[in-house]
Amino acid sequence: MSDYLIQAHKVLTQGKCLCFPTETVYGLGAIATMDEAVKRVYEIKERPLDKPLSMMVADVDKAHNIAILNKAAVVLAQRFWPGPLTMILPISKEGKQNLSKYVNYDGDSIGIRIPSHPVAQAILHVIDIPLIATSANPSGKPPALSSVQVEAYFKDQMLIVPESEDGAIGVSSTVIDVTTRHVSMVREGNITMESIDHCIRWLQ
Repeated sequence: MSDYLIQAHKVLTQGKCLCFPTETVYGLGAIATMDEAVKRVYEIKERPLDKPLSMMVADVDKAHNIAILNKAAVVLAQRFWPGPLTMILPISKEGKQNLSKYVNYDGDSIGIRIPSHPVAQAILHVIDIPLIATSANPSGKPPALSSVQVEAYFKDQMLIVPESEDGAIGVSSTVIDVTTRHVSMVREGNITMESIDHCIRWLQ
């Protein structure tokens, strides 16, 4: 295991926060089952506790542990995960039971993404627990695209994993609502509604 993974594992399992590169923007995350860790993300982010944050998981099996994937979600996961797509899904009974009480989900739904960046993937696999994750910036500030920008925001507040050769692309993930049969766009990124509709049109 590389040094950064050993450090990341230690930091996260101690209930602390971590900044790490993804294929979109730099992420700020913590273990989603630990109350103080999740609360700390909101504090560092300067984000109200009643504003939901998304999850990052290592693979589709982990997504099934905390959410309910309908036929459209399964098809879209096969096509776009790992990748820059966040799906808002109905939260499962297991998800409600196991996630921290500070994980605020929107009613009965929660946003989930599986990142494709090798560093983010390695961290998620070594932790093997869902992370609450958000862009690495204080609320109202632009998302950080490099470790230098993260340090400018959060110097000395947490471990910052340096970027690899696979740098962030600078566009936040596409967010879609898949809680019903009618899939709708919440925030468009590099994945367009046209490409989403193309994947699921045969389900309509």
